[in-house]
Amino acid sequence: MTRAGREPAARGDARARVLAAVRAHAAPAVARPDLARFDRADARDPNTARAAEAAVDAFADAVRAAGGACVAVDGGGAEAALARALAAHAPLRDARRVVAAGVALAGARGEHAVLAAALAPGARLEALARAAAPHAFADVDVAVVRGAFGVAENGAVALAERGRALRGALLLCQHLVLVVRADDLVADMHAAYARLAAIAPIEDLLDADADADADADAGADAGARAQSAAAGGACWRGFVAGPSKTADIEQALVTGAHGPRSLLVAVERATPLRAR
Repeated sequence: MTRAGREPAARGDARARVLAAVRAHAAPAVARPDLARFDRADARDPNTARAAEAAVDAFADAVRAAGGACVAVDGGGAEAALARALAAHAPLRDARRVVAAGVALAGARGEHAVLAAALAPGARLEALARAAAPHAFADVDVAVVRGAFGVAENGAVALAERGRALRGALLLCQHLVLVVRADDLVADMHAAYARLAAIAPIEDLLDADADADADADAGADAGARAQSAAAGGACWRGFVAGPSKTADIEQALVTGAHGPRSLLVAVERATPLRAR
């Protein structure tokens, strides 16, 4: 046999040896996990209350680990309690423009005056315009957004929208505040993805005040409004965890490089929870 005839055979033998070695060191097969064990606990279970307490603590720890802050809002979701908690947030005190989505903070009457009084003189406090173009949020200092639910294992908050205004506010604001209910915390991403498809878009939660809507729509971008209407049932869903961060350059962590510089998550619950 010629040398040319032996070389293909040698290459074939080498390939066979390599593949045989890979197969010999393959990891053993593992059965798929039983996802039923990730289901929410039965409300009749006496351990459910303790599990809920642990979920809130785990969520607050995870938010801090991701570079954010977490604060308790006691009072069963009362707007006055939420306003008082947020009024202590330094970025809000220094803000010139604040946009709220899904949280009734657009006005400055009654209980809302608690938050309005904490803002700098001349600061604007407004509701998110449903059809606003993303560039409309270029000068937003703080966005206050209600999340659909939180994930205890990683501090993420789920959000959804039909249009594009929310994502513009989330990306362009200098500081982000997310509000979630303690009852809306899930343990992990298994439970989160099981629930994600059913959450309502932010448009369904926006303040229904007629005056706020009129002011917002007056300056709305017509093209963005048409895009939102054309989307119909289409809906973006995603998670936000921590402020904007990057470590691409020399592995040096930089916060706020291409998004919010800080994140505060307010957890609404009826019983006291220590601030974090």
